[in-house]
Amino acid sequence: MSREFGRLYSRDGRPSIPPERLLRALLLQAFYTVRSERQLMEQLDYNLLFRWFVGLSMDDAVWNPTVFCKNRDRLLDGDIAAKFFVAVLNLPQVRGLLSNEHFSVDGTLIEAWASMKSFVPKDRDDPPAGKGGSSRNAERDFHGEKRKNATHSSTTDPDAVPHWGNRLDVHVQLSPGRPYDGTARFTIVGGVAAASVDVGTGLTLPGAAIAENGNPLPDDCPFAGVVTLHGPLDPSLAGQLYRIRVRNLTTGGPVSDLTDAFYVVNWLGVGSWATPGAGGWTPWPSWVGNTTGKLGHFTPGGDDLWEVQLEVLGLGVVDVRRVQMDNTLNASIVIGDPDDGADLQLSTLGACRIPRGWLNGTFVARDKHFWSWSIGVIGGPTSSVPPTPLVVGIGATTQTPVSGEAFSINLSALQPCGYVVQLGVTDRAVVSSAWVGRTVYVNRGVCLE
Repeated sequence: MSREFGRLYSRDGRPSIPPERLLRALLLQAFYTVRSERQLMEQLDYNLLFRWFVGLSMDDAVWNPTVFCKNRDRLLDGDIAAKFFVAVLNLPQVRGLLSNEHFSVDGTLIEAWASMKSFVPKDRDDPPAGKGGSSRNAERDFHGEKRKNATHSSTTDPDAVPHWGNRLDVHVQLSPGRPYDGTARFTIVGGVAAASVDVGTGLTLPGAAIAENGNPLPDDCPFAGVVTLHGPLDPSLAGQLYRIRVRNLTTGGPVSDLTDAFYVVNWLGVGSWATPGAGGWTPWPSWVGNTTGKLGHFTPGGDDLWEVQLEVLGLGVVDVRRVQMDNTLNASIVIGDPDDGADLQLSTLGACRIPRGWLNGTFVARDKHFWSWSIGVIGGPTSSVPPTPLVVGIGATTQTPVSGEAFSINLSALQPCGYVVQLGVTDRAVVSSAWVGRTVYVNRGVCLE
C-alpha cells in the first residue's frame, strides 16, 4: 500500500511519520484495548514488542499523541482503512481462515467511543465546523446549553447515549442455516455441501459450490484426490463415538473402516492430527478442538463409485453418501480408453522452419467429465506473445470427436523464433475437496522463419 500512502503526503517539507507506523500503532491500540493515544505512546516508549511491531528501533523517539488527531482525517479521507482491510483479507495466510459457513454469536455489542464533542442539537442538520474547516471532532462550547437525549444526538453514532448505554437494542443478522438438532450426519462431502451431492450417482447437483469459499461448480462434477468429510459441530453430539466406513460399489468390495489420521485446527488456530482408535471409532468433535467439524478423509484413487457410511456407536449407520471418483486425465491418446485423451498434431509437413502465417492442425480433447479446452502459443523472444487468432469449428466447452477436430491458428504477428503451440484440456472434477478442474497440457514446438 506504499503507493496509496504516498498520494496522501507532500514531497516537500519536513519528513512526516510513516503512515504505516500509525496504522500499526492503531492496531495495537485495538488489540490490547489501550484507552487513549497518550497511553499508547507511553507503552510504545517502553514496550520492546510494541516497538518491533510498529517498526521503531530501541532508541527511536516516539511521536507526540496529537499526531493521531492530525493524521486520522487524512487517512480516512483517502479510504486507507477500507483498503487496508481489503489488503489484509487478500493475504494467503488470512484466506485460509475465511469461511462462508453459518455460525452464531452469543454476546452483547456495547456502543462506545462516541465523543462528547459530537453531540449536537437534533434540529441542527450540519455539525459545527472545527479548526481548519473540519467538522470532525470539532471543539464545542456547551456553556449555557442543556443537553438531553431528547434534544441532542451524536453525529458519529446517532444511537449512542452518554453514560448509561444504548438507546436501541443491537440486532445481529445471521445467514440462514439448519439449527442444531442433535442429528449426526455428513454436512460436507468432498468439499461440497452433502445436500448438493446426488445420493445415487455421487456427482454434484446443479447449483453446487465449494463449501469453503462458495465458488460455484458446473453440473455433474466427480471427485478426485482426497475426499474430506465434515459433520455439524452440535454440542449435544460432542464426545459421542463415531466411525466412517467406505465401500467400492463399482467392484463390489467389502466395507472397510477409515483409520487414517486427519488434520484438524482448534479454536486457537493450532493444528494437530486426529487419529481414530481401534475399529475406526473417534469422539465426535467440538468447536474448541476442531473448528471445521472435520470427521475424516480418504483417498480412494481410480474412477469408481464409492459409498460412505457414518456410524454412531449405539445408533448404527445414521447417514450414507456416495462419491463418484475420476482420477484419470490423460495427456495423450490411450488405446482402449476413448473417453479420456488429449493430442495435438501440427501440419508442418516435416519442415524445420515454417513461414509466418496460418498454421493448420488437428487436436483431440476428451474426458469422461470434460469441462473445456484451450489452444494458445507460448515462448518466443519476449515476455508476452502477440495475439494469435484461432479458427475452429467447436466451442471451448465442447469436446472433440475421437478422430479429432481441425483448427487453424494465425502466427503472422509473431517474430521469427521458436514457439510452443499448447493444448490444454480441463476436466470438472472437485480436486482434493478444495477446487474444481484439473488441466493437462500437450505441447508441440514450431520454429518461424
